[in-house]
Amino acid sequence: MKENSLRAFDPQEAILNTIRYCSVRSRPYVADLATIQFLKVRIIPKHQMHCVTFLDTAGKRWNVNYFLNQFPVDGSWYMKTAKNLHAGIQPSAKRTRPWLYTLGGELTAYAVFTGGEVRDDRDAEIASVQLTSPNGLRLTDTVQDGLALFWSDQVMELPIYAELYNRSGEVVNRHPVLTPPLPPMRFRGTFRPTP
Repeated sequence: MKENSLRAFDPQEAILNTIRYCSVRSRPYVADLATIQFLKVRIIPKHQMHCVTFLDTAGKRWNVNYFLNQFPVDGSWYMKTAKNLHAGIQPSAKRTRPWLYTLGGELTAYAVFTGGEVRDDRDAEIASVQLTSPNGLRLTDTVQDGLALFWSDQVMELPIYAELYNRSGEVVNRHPVLTPPLPPMRFRGTFRPTP
């Protein structure tokens, strides 16, 4: 492995390498390395999702979800993608039912990976989440530390729905997590100033 590689044999070290790399380039942050905390992790074979928090040198809090893959040749880890959720984002309104908030990932023609945080303002004790697709693909994960992680090398068609199950196996809520984009609108007219 190259000396300056972002890959590492320890997943947390791969994330630290990424944070250092971004900080040296001042994009999108310059992290105060002493404030880095690994909050949550979800692990499935060859893939991991880590929720990490830190302050930048300006004092702004960053909450970042890192998605890692394991390199098949030597077993090292590298960051596939990350979702930055810095503290300036307003929290969503309380919901009357449990909800899966997706925290980044990717949907491609050959794979899907995403993770999410289950928020439950009504204490329904969500035990598992299942993502469903019109083509019949179902991805299920148990909720661990409020996180669920989904990974598949199969095609998942849109729209994708989340089904949240309690400990008794009952569906507590079902809601869309990813829907097809709206077709582009074409305006065929003229704007007139309002009197």
